[in-house]
Amino acid sequence: ANFSGKWELDLGRSDSQEPMLKILRVPWVARKALSKAKRTVIIEHDGMEWTETIITAILTRTNNMPIDGSETREVSPVDRSTIVGHSTYEEKGQCIMTRNEYPDGITTQTISRYLIEGGETYMVVNKLLVSGEIAAESKMYYVTAS
Repeated sequence: ANFSGKWELDLGRSDSQEPMLKILRVPWVARKALSKAKRTVIIEHDGMEWTETIITAILTRTNNMPIDGSETREVSPVDRSTIVGHSTYEEKGQCIMTRNEYPDGITTQTISRYLIEGGETYMVVNKLLVSGEIAAESKMYYVTAS
């Protein structure tokens, strides 16, 4: 599956991100703003390369990641710590999975990306684990943006 496109968050269908953001120590004001913020994602997916630009009223952030399992490093906008990630194709190429490790040594995150409903919807399943137990889980649904 090729995920390339411009996608807009369907707030009405998507789960709240607040529980996850709270665990990640995102300040209350930012959590409230993000919970109702319009979010656009632009994905450029070319073979084993993935570029994702997330655009909100608060920030615009671009991440480049190979989908071959090699290590990527991202600086957290919250506390400036380094998050180490690895992204791979899963489920016979129908899912792009990113596994992130946080510097505290006990917090990990899996982000599973799918195209569903005949490619009309981009779905992201985000799981945050603390000491191996799911601490927060959410699904976000995006529709094609004009």
